[in-house]
Amino acid sequence: MQHPNEAGEAVGRSHIYLFFAGVFSQAPTPEGIAAIRNKSILQEMEGHPENPGYRELEHFVEEAGTISDLADVLTAEFTQLFVLPMGIRPYESVYLDKDQRLGGKVTIAVKNFYENAGMEFLPTCLDTADHIGMELEFMGRLTALEAEGWTQGSASSLSRILDLERDFLSSHLGRWASALSDRIREEGTVAFYRAMALLMKGFVEEDLRYLESLKVSAALK
Repeated sequence: MQHPNEAGEAVGRSHIYLFFAGVFSQAPTPEGIAAIRNKSILQEMEGHPENPGYRELEHFVEEAGTISDLADVLTAEFTQLFVLPMGIRPYESVYLDKDQRLGGKVTIAVKNFYENAGMEFLPTCLDTADHIGMELEFMGRLTALEAEGWTQGSASSLSRILDLERDFLSSHLGRWASALSDRIREEGTVAFYRAMALLMKGFVEEDLRYLESLKVSAALK
């Protein structure tokens, strides 16, 4: 089964999911700072210029050249938004569990979804299953498997992967990514994370629409 176009699309989507997973899981690394300064970070989303966040990211990248302590600024913003107790808690439980209980039924449901999909995370992972970074990484891994399925797997295994992607977005990530994005944009003081929040929100919504419109049975003929 050879479907290089669909496989290439899945590879690109996987790359973007994993890119966002990194953005919202840790403060920028030296490599990330370099990507901002040399503007190569724009290439991550160059296929989505219609996303309003792309223009905001372009503006930030232009301004970043005037920020001498860029790494310190972004690390402080990441800490303020996602680490400190008074910041934004980027967990599905906070948005979909009426009790906002971390480690409760929502977290368990996400963890069970991972396990039912056959996905394992390192036991050294410090975050719970419903952290935004974990959910984005999960989708990144699924879409990587999808890419293999379009060229190497069976129609049934590919269909299962696509069903998992649709189910996870519609039942989990797609239900709260928008609200999280809005919170980041409301409370963020640095344009980088506000732009990333808008880009992530738009991408997740776009990917769900793509998956819902994908006619696998027709594509496999």
